[in-house]
Amino acid sequence: MGESMKEPECAVLETVFGLRCPLSCLQPPVASYFDNGERKGCWIAHTMLTLAESIELLKQTEKALRRKGLEPKHLLAAALLHDIGKLTVNYLNGKDQFHNITSAVIALNVLGDWGQEERGAVAQAVLLHHEYRMWRELIETPQIISDYFSLIIKKGKKKITMSNEYIDALGALDALSVSYLPQELGNACREIISRLKARSEYYLSQRDEHDLVRWRVAHKSLPLYYLLQLADNRAASARGGQYWRNQLKEFAEEARRSASEFSDILISKFKYKASVYLTFLKY
Repeated sequence: MGESMKEPECAVLETVFGLRCPLSCLQPPVASYFDNGERKGCWIAHTMLTLAESIELLKQTEKALRRKGLEPKHLLAAALLHDIGKLTVNYLNGKDQFHNITSAVIALNVLGDWGQEERGAVAQAVLLHHEYRMWRELIETPQIISDYFSLIIKKGKKKITMSNEYIDALGALDALSVSYLPQELGNACREIISRLKARSEYYLSQRDEHDLVRWRVAHKSLPLYYLLQLADNRAASARGGQYWRNQLKEFAEEARRSASEFSDILISKFKYKASVYLTFLKY
């Protein structure tokens, strides 16, 4: 791929982290997001950037997470799986607006031999990773989970089918992650990727359907959720200023506020995200 043809995410992956994707494609094999119905970005680069940002966050939060009974592999599993729903047929056909639900269903299946609490915590963090709320607001707003429950039942009863590109995309991610991550975490990611490659169809079983919406694992899922959405946003910033301008424009148009009121909304929405020395770790 020539330098001028690279997606911004791919360029950041190479220039900032020194990682070059093993696939030489003129266009990314799978999109990381849609813009006005058009495929954009690179899922491989975005997922690898999210993993890399998670490693950076672990440098500051690992001890606190361990006090919660969480290990680095839990955050890395959430980072690896948070957008796995974007490798499905329905997402790439523009028919899946809730890839976080699809990703959470796949996570429950792939982590099937993990302990019920840890797999539930990872899957719930994946489910919530687009909420962009402080953990206390989430836990005090139970209708959020109720709304998700109805969507989970509706979507989870349908078969989830991976796209034709998913094997190649996972292979490229495997090569990148093993070359960058510490050996133990790289091996953990490789095991999850191997399981993902072995299956092309998923569904949400009746036994598992309540694991995503019950708060019994909140003491573990909410710390993971908060760090995951932070790593995901940092990775998404590689898409360039226009991506974020479009997001803010949509938010501004929806709000229909004056400039001063809008500034208050932005401040209240983002003021807690500048640091990872977070009160949730004391929860």
